[in-house]
Amino acid sequence: MQTNLALHTSGLTKRYGAVAVVDQLDLAIPAGTIFGFLGPNGAGKTTTIRMLLGLVRPTAGSATIFGADCQRDRAAIAAQVGAIVEVPAFYGYLSALDNLEVFARSANRAPPRAELTALLERVGLIERARDPVRTFFPRHEAAPRDRGDAARPAPADHPR
Repeated sequence: MQTNLALHTSGLTKRYGAVAVVDQLDLAIPAGTIFGFLGPNGAGKTTTIRMLLGLVRPTAGSATIFGADCQRDRAAIAAQVGAIVEVPAFYGYLSALDNLEVFARSANRAPPRAELTALLERVGLIERARDPVRTFFPRHEAAPRDRGDAARPAPADHPR
């Protein structure tokens, strides 16, 4: 199903017993939009992402990604979405650019190197593109690691 919405939720709810972890979430995020989940611990961000990936069943409501139902069409969604829930992981001995290539290839994609370079430019890591990741992602600092994760290409963005 074609749609101009990358993500759509309607009344998305997850309850654990009497506690609503996500309560009646309605989202309509157009394709091509950069969107972030912000909120304090326990606000339901991770639970929402897990429901969108089909890893957790919602108690109520619905969610679609590019028109595909998040519960029924999990395999189709997994082929189009790159997601890391909780902790991003990189190969420390590889460069940022090489890491992006590995992640793209693991999703059976082969984007042009110029496209990967543009992703690093977009997140402010272009000057470190050829440096081993371990040299600029200190263990105690999450921000650069998160920027690198933001540059990671979603598999559907790069057809073979």
